[in-house]
Amino acid sequence: MNIFNNKKSIRVQQIKEKLEIFTGFETKNKYQIFDEQNLPFLYAYEESGGFMRVMLKSARPFKMFVIDNSQKIQFSIDRPFKWIFSECFILDSDNQVIATVKWEFSVLKKKYSIYDKTDNKIFSIEAPVFKPWTFFVKRHNQEVAVIQKKWSGLLKETFTDADNFGIQFNDNLTGKEKAILLGTLFLIDFVHFENKQ
Repeated sequence: MNIFNNKKSIRVQQIKEKLEIFTGFETKNKYQIFDEQNLPFLYAYEESGGFMRVMLKSARPFKMFVIDNSQKIQFSIDRPFKWIFSECFILDSDNQVIATVKWEFSVLKKKYSIYDKTDNKIFSIEAPVFKPWTFFVKRHNQEVAVIQKKWSGLLKETFTDADNFGIQFNDNLTGKEKAILLGTLFLIDFVHFENKQ
């Protein structure tokens, strides 16, 4: 996952299809990922069944693939179905689990924990009640990244449910850790921001 090594921030933009915009019919999620120079360097797309999409909406299980500009898979996200407290697995290009992301119970905050493949907690994430669109990523109580949903403008918010995010990375994060946080962003999007009509 060396593609992330020199990235200090990325922007994630959800791509909405015209059918979804005009009919409200939910299609598979797609995202384009840009570096700090606003150049696209990754693309993510959801793979999931139509029946699950219609019945379970934002709670649906999915597999998300993240590919580079040459269409090589960099990593993937696998979300199994759970009624409450969603989780997902981040897998490398060989389909091996490198991290597990778990949505944790909390009364006033949005809260997540990330574990490595040996079940050691590597990150905790919280969005305070007064900053519900900002997720602070900490390791050993030290902030190492910030994931933030960005408001995309009145017209776009009115006519679509397209989501736009940014991630600011600390210099101490490895490319693998940055990929894990990008994978976590997709779970956060589904749990808290996906259209739930």
